[in-house]
Amino acid sequence: MGANKLISKKYIKMNHQLHESKTNYGKSTVKYKDIILNLINKYNFKTMIDYGCGKQSAKSFLPDYIKYIPYDPAFEEINKLPEPEDFLICTDVLEHIEPEFLDNVLKTINEKTKKICFLTIALRSASKILSDGRNAHLIVENRLFWLKKINNNFTNYKIINEEYLENQFLNLTILKE
Repeated sequence: MGANKLISKKYIKMNHQLHESKTNYGKSTVKYKDIILNLINKYNFKTMIDYGCGKQSAKSFLPDYIKYIPYDPAFEEINKLPEPEDFLICTDVLEHIEPEFLDNVLKTINEKTKKICFLTIALRSASKILSDGRNAHLIVENRLFWLKKINNNFTNYKIINEEYLENQFLNLTILKE
């Protein structure tokens, strides 16, 4: 495994299959529309990376002046890592990461974020199953696990907002200092 490997080829195929077979898979970002738009307005962002964007549902609510930069390894046309930008979102993605690549993914998110990163993480099992029979949420862990992982993989940061919702979801807004 390379030091910066983010996903296996086998898992890319499984994710692509799940996106193809489930029309609502990869569309959860819309649930966070108000938070994302508030961050865009508050910090006057002009660009946004959508890390693990799935079906790119964020495009449906972004203002026209925002340069939307999608990234998802399951889709060949958007599987190249973008250059760092001021604002990065990663919604309902981290719990899907193969555990052996989680640190690499978090370090990459840290590197690609210049100012603000908004993360949402499910802390429970998913309703969807992968083609190999595993739950689509490969990492089901608690809030403290995720905070420790962020602490170990992010540099020069401060969590400026944390929402812990019914032991099921963790929303974090991270300021890069």
